[in-house]
Amino acid sequence: MSDLQEKVKTQLEWHLKELAVKTLNQAEIHDSTLESKAQALQIEVTESYIKTL
Repeated sequence: MSDLQEKVKTQLEWHLKELAVKTLNQAEIHDSTLESKAQALQIEVTESYIKTL
């Protein structure tokens, strides 16, 4: 994976995780399993995705 792909993946995952946790908190959902799954979210960043940026 290229350096750019890794940086994009890291940033997107961080924002996605923050949004998921924030959404759970705003909905007053306090479930440790869901919170763990939100923190474990991962995405795939392909070379073709990078080219569309």
